[in-house]
Amino acid sequence: MEGPKDDGNYPDRGVDSQEHVMAKLIAAVDKATLAGWTRLEAAEAIMRVAIALDSGERGRSP
Repeated sequence: MEGPKDDGNYPDRGVDSQEHVMAKLIAAVDKATLAGWTRLEAAEAIMRVAIALDSGERGRSP
């Protein structure tokens, strides 16, 4: 995965991050479907894990 285009905060830094993470998540969904999960099951699992990670990073319980 590539890092940010620039050091520090800059316009569209969040969008850049989302684009790079999205590519990895699509690959994870593809692998999950090869393992027998549906794309919807994989997407829901990713969403729930993302919520839990966000809560943990913010010091809250999910």
